[in-house]
Amino acid sequence: MSSSEVAALPADTLDEAPAQSANDRWAAGASYAWLVLGLLALTNVLSFMDRYLINIVAQPIKEDMGLTDAQVGLLTGFATTLSYSVVGLPLARLAERVNRVWIIAGSVTVWSIMTAVSGRAANFVQLLLYRAGVGVGEAGAGPASQSLIADYFPPDRRGTAFAIFSAAIPVGALIGAVTGGWIIDNWSWREAFVYLGWPGVIVAAIFALLVKETPRGTFDERQTDAAPPLLAVMRRLVRDPVSRHLVLGYTGVLLVTLAAGTFFAPFLARKFAINYTTIGLVISLTTLGGGIVGNLLGGVLADRLSRRDRRWVAWVPAIGLSISVPFYFASYLQPTVFLTAAVMLFPAIIAMVFMAPTLSALHARTDPRSRSTMIALVGLFASLFGGGLGPFLGGTVIDLLSEYFYAGSFALDCMAGSTAPSAAADTSCADALLQGTTLMLLGTAPLLLWPAAHYFRAARHMKQVPA
Repeated sequence: MSSSEVAALPADTLDEAPAQSANDRWAAGASYAWLVLGLLALTNVLSFMDRYLINIVAQPIKEDMGLTDAQVGLLTGFATTLSYSVVGLPLARLAERVNRVWIIAGSVTVWSIMTAVSGRAANFVQLLLYRAGVGVGEAGAGPASQSLIADYFPPDRRGTAFAIFSAAIPVGALIGAVTGGWIIDNWSWREAFVYLGWPGVIVAAIFALLVKETPRGTFDERQTDAAPPLLAVMRRLVRDPVSRHLVLGYTGVLLVTLAAGTFFAPFLARKFAINYTTIGLVISLTTLGGGIVGNLLGGVLADRLSRRDRRWVAWVPAIGLSISVPFYFASYLQPTVFLTAAVMLFPAIIAMVFMAPTLSALHARTDPRSRSTMIALVGLFASLFGGGLGPFLGGTVIDLLSEYFYAGSFALDCMAGSTAPSAAADTSCADALLQGTTLMLLGTAPLLLWPAAHYFRAARHMKQVPA
């Protein structure tokens, strides 16, 4: 089958289930497949441990370097997405042709070293460049990892497999939050980068030694002998209405949740008189712990329900996101850190059911030789307009609102930032900063209805038949 024929396949033919023998073939090597998935999940843990650490150290860095919240947003967002946009697609195209295991191992090594050296940055520009280096490593690992999972698991098991892989995201963030907060309180934000960066180099070596490359399309009936051209893969994503709305929904969730998530730790520091170890524990037990449950729940629900009706892979995220809105809104208004954490736990679970069903559905609608490229394209779009734009916009909104609520010039009088009202040199600076942060977070909650609408529209374009 030629690449042009793949691009022209009717959308619904890509939803069809593969032959039953796929599960029989998988069962013969199931133990090793689970081992590979476990190691891939471990690399994903390290990725998001290193990535989320910047959120925990954001307030100390802001104070140490005298940054604005917009600059903090650049560090957490665009620093990684800009490098992703430069190298992501070339590395994904390479992963369609060469050994994916070596690409993943090399990528883990790169982002781990870049994380470690971030702790030695002398100024904002250096730290921005080091964070860009982290993005280079992550750009290579993500598409190749998902492509490998799709070749180790048959279609009706991919939802669970991607749920486990995706659950590594909040697990890694949890470790980064708790460990990073403790290191900050006992040493400094610089040591947090150093100590959490270097373990990845060891894991990369273990991964390269234990994991084997597997033939592409092992459990798929439709596949090409060579990787389709980049434009063919792009046309497929744009012209297929299901894929298009899944990507828009996925991007919308990242835009909203990363804008809020980047400044949730600073919000806790600015509102409550608590140390960074406590902040790490609060985040780990709520947004991150809930994310682990939500990711696993989303994958299992999508796998089971889609056997009756394939539209559930889109309905599960749509319903979860819609229900989460009022709970997110209420959590930011609680008077104590305990109540904030208690209310936040529920939306953190139900909103995070979106990821595994989205990935499973996109892989099901993509030729095996196009999957790394597809994920790179989706990741590029979602990173630029979600992961990159979200934190920057969130920080910019906080800066503008803080200036509005401050009687004088917030930029001139409060550039060093305030950690909490009790520790602020000028309480009016702290009050304005807290009001701006709170209003920004409150404004993000109802925006989740936008990606939910895209998931509902994706379901409308699917047939009412089993997956």
